[in-house]
Amino acid sequence: MGTSAPLRLGRTREGYDLTLDLSDSWHTAVQGMSRSGKSVATYALLAPLASRRDVVVCGVDPTGILLNPWRDHPGSQWRHLGTGDMVHAAETLEALTDEMDRRIAGLLEQDLDKLDQFNEACPLLVVVLEEYPGTLSAAEGDDAASGAKAADRVQPRIKRCVRRLVQEGAKVGVRLMVIAQRMDASIVGGAERSNLGNRITLRVDNSDAVSMLHPMAGPEVVDVVTRMPVGRAIVDRPGEDMAMVQVDFLDYKGYVRHVREHAPE
Repeated sequence: MGTSAPLRLGRTREGYDLTLDLSDSWHTAVQGMSRSGKSVATYALLAPLASRRDVVVCGVDPTGILLNPWRDHPGSQWRHLGTGDMVHAAETLEALTDEMDRRIAGLLEQDLDKLDQFNEACPLLVVVLEEYPGTLSAAEGDDAASGAKAADRVQPRIKRCVRRLVQEGAKVGVRLMVIAQRMDASIVGGAERSNLGNRITLRVDNSDAVSMLHPMAGPEVVDVVTRMPVGRAIVDRPGEDMAMVQVDFLDYKGYVRHVREHAPE
């Protein structure tokens, strides 16, 4: 029996709880425009992980708002906040890629095909890419300002790491949570998107954004999504029908308090 890490997202129209279990080998995509409820839903998803000693929340956050409360938790070597040093952002993702490669090498040594048990020494890594398009934009700006040669540019380093983590990380306990206002093809390519099994969309202002992440959504669903109230989402998960959910609400103060109260002593 593997490690279980169920996270409640909210309640469906039919009245049952919808959870995402990070022990399943799928990454997660969350999209929604400003004031759609995306942030408070993310707070509610991540907060319960603060009490887990077999899970580390890490990643890259260009504003620092989402990941700053985790600063006293393990995994600081795998967290980057802000846009002041995008080289460090790339180095953070490269460090996560190195950890992934180390774990893959361990699988080969033990004749295993995946890890499904996690602990403090080898935790499940939840790699949060908060407002991922903002990270790429900041890296592109740094590359332009520095005049770096192609081989030295930061943005390709970031994209390369994310591509590898999405495609290879699930088998060794790496779970990406990619967050954006829109999951455009220029942000998340087709190969990466195919591995984002959990797909959550709150209100967006463009029907193409819905179709990009939920290709099976019909015109009537697309129309509803562009007009949904705050906190309403459609959710696609592998092997299940699309669900409409009222996501749980946790404000920022509550999120910060919960994460800090559960920091290791």
